[in-house]
Amino acid sequence: MKMEKVPTVTAQERRVRAVKGKPVFYDSPRIKSAKALLVAHLKQHRPPKPYDSGVRLRVSWLFPKGRHKGGEYRITKPDTDNLQKMLKDCMTLCGF
Repeated sequence: MKMEKVPTVTAQERRVRAVKGKPVFYDSPRIKSAKALLVAHLKQHRPPKPYDSGVRLRVSWLFPKGRHKGGEYRITKPDTDNLQKMLKDCMTLCGF
């Protein structure tokens, strides 16, 4: 799946506010935008019917060249565990 822009935010960056003294979590506009981008691309590839068994998911996150050389592991934010979580949540939303 080729995407125009790699998300640079993760679901772990959700915001919180207090409503009647209780925490309420919500997505920032950046998270909403990243999720919308993932969902738009994933919908094009969703299966005819949801999977009913386990699947193997292999993902390579490719980021624009910067401080890292090609093929070098990225150890800074965004954390790939949290990127995977957002991807999997969007896949579930799309019916995988």
